[in-house]
Amino acid sequence: MFKHILINQTNFLSTKPESLLEPLNYQLLTDVRQFEPKTDCIITSSLNPDFSLVFGFIKAIITEAGSTLSHLSILAREYQIPIIRIPNLISKLPSMGKLQIYTSKIIFLTDNEN
Repeated sequence: MFKHILINQTNFLSTKPESLLEPLNYQLLTDVRQFEPKTDCIITSSLNPDFSLVFGFIKAIITEAGSTLSHLSILAREYQIPIIRIPNLISKLPSMGKLQIYTSKIIFLTDNEN
C-alpha cells in the first residue's frame, strides 16, 4: 500500500481544503446505508447524490470519478466540504483507516502512525 498521494488544483471538485491537521477516519462507501457514524471522510467510486445525507458528519469526500457540475459537488461547495478526485484509488486501500489531507497531498496513516 502507498503512503502519500500528491494532489493539485485539478483534483478538487468542490471547495479546496485548508490543511485538515487532525487525522480523519475514512471509510470506503458504495451505499449511504453502510455509513459508520465515526467516519470523517468517505471514499467512493462515484458521486452519488445520496451521500449528501451524511454532510453533517463528514469533513471530506474522496472519489475516483466525478465532475465539478455533479449534484453532490454543487451541494458540497455550499456546505464547504472538499471533494477530491483521485482515479484508481479504491483497490489500493483497506475499507477503513486514517488519513490526513493537506493542500498538496494526502497521507494515509499506517497502524503504527495512528
